[in-house]
Amino acid sequence: MAKIGQLRGRRGHRTNWVPVAVYVLLVLLVGGGLFAWDQAYEARQRALFAPASPPVIVRNMIESIVGAGTVSNVKIDDKAGTLDVTVKDVLVKPGQPLDEKKKNLSTEGALAIQFVQSRLRYKTMTVHLVQAKDGKPLATVTAGGQAAPKTEYAPDLR
Repeated sequence: MAKIGQLRGRRGHRTNWVPVAVYVLLVLLVGGGLFAWDQAYEARQRALFAPASPPVIVRNMIESIVGAGTVSNVKIDDKAGTLDVTVKDVLVKPGQPLDEKKKNLSTEGALAIQFVQSRLRYKTMTVHLVQAKDGKPLATVTAGGQAAPKTEYAPDLR
């Protein structure tokens, strides 16, 4: 048996293992790099196609009805099955008759609730309509289960 240091190839030359080791190391590095890149790419793709969280869905749904940037707060209590949303009113204008203000507020809140109910189920849904300028409460629209939304107006609108 020949010792490792005494291995000889054809014609009595020593076998040089350094190029083979460099080649194997290069293949392992390239393979490891490709594997790491593939894992990172797959993670990015999964993140892109992950479903949005319920508060984001609710915000987007209501803003598609009322207007962009109108939803200021979304609270979801999964245990109690409640949804509480604060929305800046866009329909009530200064100088409108009281009946028209009430009709606009009721419609705005009811549409928001009905649109959310078409996709998500909550035991109780509440939409607080506030003035866009100062956040003063105007009305609260509430719906429980499949019942029609009920509107409660601020004291100065009664």
